[in-house]
Amino acid sequence: MKRGRRIIIAALCIAAVSCTKELRIFNPAGHRDKPSDKVTMSVDPVVFEDSGTRTQASVDELSGLSFTWSAKDTVGVYSPEGGFSRFTLSGEGNTGHAWFTGQGFSLEQGKTYSALYPYDGGKSDPSAVHISYLDRKVSGSDRIGDVIPFDPLYASAQAGELGGADFQFRHLSAFARLTTTIPEADTYSYLELVPTYDMIQDEGDLDISSGIWTPGAGRNVTTVPMEGIKTSANGEEARIWLPFAPQDFRGNDIAALMRDSKGKIYSSRLEGKNFESGKAYRWNAPMVAYSAGGQSSISVKEISENTLDLEITGQFSAITRVSGNRYAIVHDNYKGGGIVYLDLTLNNYGYLSSATCEIPEGTKTATNNREPEGIAYVPSQTGGSLFVAAEGDQKILEYSLEGYPTGRELKVPEDMQRSSSVGNAGFESLAYNDNTGLFWTTTENTIKRDSGFTSDGSMLVRLQSFRNSDLCPGKRYLYLTDKAQTDKSTANIYAFGISDILAMDDGKLLIMEREAHIPNGSVIEMGLGTVVYVKLYEVDPENDKGGILSKRLVKSFKYDTAFAFSNYEGIGFGPVIGGKQTVLMICDSQDHYGNSLFHLPDKIKVLTIN
Repeated sequence: MKRGRRIIIAALCIAAVSCTKELRIFNPAGHRDKPSDKVTMSVDPVVFEDSGTRTQASVDELSGLSFTWSAKDTVGVYSPEGGFSRFTLSGEGNTGHAWFTGQGFSLEQGKTYSALYPYDGGKSDPSAVHISYLDRKVSGSDRIGDVIPFDPLYASAQAGELGGADFQFRHLSAFARLTTTIPEADTYSYLELVPTYDMIQDEGDLDISSGIWTPGAGRNVTTVPMEGIKTSANGEEARIWLPFAPQDFRGNDIAALMRDSKGKIYSSRLEGKNFESGKAYRWNAPMVAYSAGGQSSISVKEISENTLDLEITGQFSAITRVSGNRYAIVHDNYKGGGIVYLDLTLNNYGYLSSATCEIPEGTKTATNNREPEGIAYVPSQTGGSLFVAAEGDQKILEYSLEGYPTGRELKVPEDMQRSSSVGNAGFESLAYNDNTGLFWTTTENTIKRDSGFTSDGSMLVRLQSFRNSDLCPGKRYLYLTDKAQTDKSTANIYAFGISDILAMDDGKLLIMEREAHIPNGSVIEMGLGTVVYVKLYEVDPENDKGGILSKRLVKSFKYDTAFAFSNYEGIGFGPVIGGKQTVLMICDSQDHYGNSLFHLPDKIKVLTIN
């Protein structure tokens, strides 16, 4: 959308906009109307959301800027009988008051007309003026002119005596000013905007008669080209103006991402706002370099690895401590919640001394197989309950301690539900911390809306919290997995992604990434070539200011022993032993997967954590 309006910048921020346009209308015969036959057009002021005043001074050296007409600016005036008529500025412009001339109808007293600016002559229906923000470009030099081509103005007015009318134009767009610091010296060519929940509405139709805005399909990622912002070695502050269609992002933060010439990611987390037409908004958020390493504040030490000798064979996917020596796990091939109880006794050195299991009645009598993968115990005054995340239906349901569904469930956002997630890569994890009152989960792999976000073998997933108080979604964060270390195309059995989460009292999370690769080939080749990688990463959602969470490696494991690999995929707290908190990891043996040469055992690994 090409726009000729000029602006006079009086400062580096907006406080108000005020301009008045006068149009002298010419009739179809080409005869000039009387000088008193005029149409007055003015534009509503634009103020920051946190401004205490609505100053309308057009030459305010401290806080304002003003719009002026430029040569050949064109306004379209719409009549229900005659359609659009084009009126073009007469003269050189550079003023907020200007005469317009054109061919078309005269305004008739008592009739209502609509006006659109800019007008390119291609519009025919005022109820469906298509507006697009896809071609917006920005600089980092606080240039308000970046948003001018994306500021559609519209108005309606009733013609008065002698065909005069007063049009009070309104802005469709909202305007946001991002002040950010880029920490590394390089040239940055584009800005990516990724909402944590809703899509960004970048296209839609405007009815200029009623002012009704009808958004089109949203975009998961909006990429805005930048004019090669160059920064110094010490970092540099950039001020970026962005236009938005009206939309409500409250409770829905936006990740702003920039990549340097080597692909390194810098990001900030922008507070979601209710973008109202004709208002301006401020963000002050430094870019944070994304990191997948660094010093972790958590130290973990491996104490023991123990084989479980139970009455049942395991497809054990997760573990949570209920009380004392009793733990609840899920068996992903059992029905209902797949709940099984383990009674585990650890000696004073952290080794398993006994293990027994019990299947509750609710699991025994269930009839539907949900493919349960994650479990979390939630204490309460009535004895507590268990929440189970299942991959088959992409739901997180509550169960009594007897294993029966209670009818309650976490309210899973639409983009994480079954139709929006990738098959066999849905909910694999679930954690709860009673100190924070939050559940945490994510999908094992990228959900459909994020497919194609990365091209280097890593995956973008969305860490999702839920409040125990109302079971509703809380905050959400973007997380990048490591790159795959093996080639999926050569695998007979393959799993890659986030398999579980552990929620700490201080709000930090331990993320378990797991990649299991059983190769194609003979039994010998599978037994010798299988490898499993397990990594534990620390993230700090509340205090991390990046749009994508940085992560710090806490512990990594590699299992590639011939005919004896371990597929660990669940993690939970254990007892305190010798003054140290233990963490238990549970292995999925796939029902003692194997053949005549080998069978995988069920295992429990014991770690201590600071």
